[in-house]
Amino acid sequence: VRINDYSGSNLNANEAANILFVYSGYHAGFIFYPGAISYGLWRSVPNIANPTAFSSVIPAAGQWFYLAATRINTPSGSTLNIYINGVKTGTTSNFMNVNPGTNNQMRWGGIGTAGAFAYNSKSNMALFRMYNRDLSDDEIMQNFNSLRSRYVL
Repeated sequence: VRINDYSGSNLNANEAANILFVYSGYHAGFIFYPGAISYGLWRSVPNIANPTAFSSVIPAAGQWFYLAATRINTPSGSTLNIYINGVKTGTTSNFMNVNPGTNNQMRWGGIGTAGAFAYNSKSNMALFRMYNRDLSDDEIMQNFNSLRSRYVL
């Protein structure tokens, strides 16, 4: 991923965030805005916060980096992890699972809210992978190492 502009210069009251990727069926996505990159879930449940893992590392604008996330579900709740260049840089846990929806749409590179993307995000995505299981920290690092030379990381 390369984020070319964190400033949100196209954002206004109706466009809350820059979207790298959103999978609306599972209510999950990568979002960036000035000073933050996050991977979060959203639920349409009043008075219940949406769980979000914020990265403690924010790559410079225009710099390629490897971005990954995992969502680990257990009977007692879930954990979200976000990784930059193969290293876990944020986590949040102990929230109830979010059930998948029926509107399973994938969207890349938009600016807006609730799927109403009015502008293109100022970012580039070179590769996207989605797995049907949780990857371990070692597998995330292995994937990063296998691709890092392509993007001079």
